[in-house]
Amino acid sequence: MKLKTKVHQLVFICIACIVGTLIYFQNDSPSAVESTKISSNTDLVKTKTKSKENIESQSISPLSSYPDKTDAISFLFKQIKRVDWYFDDGLLAHFSLLQSKADNGDNEASFILSMNLRYCYSAAFDEDSLDSKLTEASQYSDAELAMQSIQDKYEYCLGIEASSTHEFHHYLLQPAKNGYVQAQEELGKMSPEFFMASQGFDKLEREEFIRIRDDFEQKKLSFLEEAAKNGSVRALKRLSRMYSSQKYGSNGLVKAYAMNHLILEITEDSELYSQHSWLNQKLHDKLTPKELDMALNTSENWLEIIVRNGTIYPH
Repeated sequence: MKLKTKVHQLVFICIACIVGTLIYFQNDSPSAVESTKISSNTDLVKTKTKSKENIESQSISPLSSYPDKTDAISFLFKQIKRVDWYFDDGLLAHFSLLQSKADNGDNEASFILSMNLRYCYSAAFDEDSLDSKLTEASQYSDAELAMQSIQDKYEYCLGIEASSTHEFHHYLLQPAKNGYVQAQEELGKMSPEFFMASQGFDKLEREEFIRIRDDFEQKKLSFLEEAAKNGSVRALKRLSRMYSSQKYGSNGLVKAYAMNHLILEITEDSELYSQHSWLNQKLHDKLTPKELDMALNTSENWLEIIVRNGTIYPH
């Protein structure tokens, strides 16, 4: 009996040793260890390395939860129609009322008055100056069209004092400061050369000239950025060009990429989409993965602001 018990114990111990040995060799085999190492290393590479492609794929748009882009834009944004400032019967009949409203803080009236005064800034204001302009235009290759344009502008602006037209900047700046997007867009289009000459700053001493010009450029940039965050596609286009020039602060190309990307998000204009998609394809090769990440983060942050503001001013 005791012999049988000992035999059974020996058999059990042998079986346990065999099973333990098999498990050990299976888990500690080179292929298993190598497989674990490869998997671990692959995960590490994925964590540490961000390619340009996966940076872009990780960018999530607030519009992406909607099955159709047009539906998303219609639901999230109010499309703002721009004010038409041109009068069929000329400026004089509307001038006094516009000026009164503008001086009392009416942003739309101030903008309309500004655009009219700027239009009339280059008009002929008496018959002598009209004859002079027509004579000059008669030498152009498109003389007939140019002369008709001069005549039409003369008649449109008839009765407005030439000195009044210089005030266009005053009436444009007022609504721009109050957040009126169309005024901000127009100021953003104005060249520093035209601003300085039209406001009589072109004869200043060099130091003062540079100070006023640079201040104007900074204000212009700020107005465009504010307009863009309110959904102005025109402002985004202008910012894209300005930042691409790399004359407006650091990381110009990064900011240009971000502006283009925003246009791709909110425009329904296929031609505009293609144009700015092509621009970003060119910029893509010039940016590092880190810079591309910065651009997409900027775009996402601005898009959240645009969605919050809830307006779009189409191209």
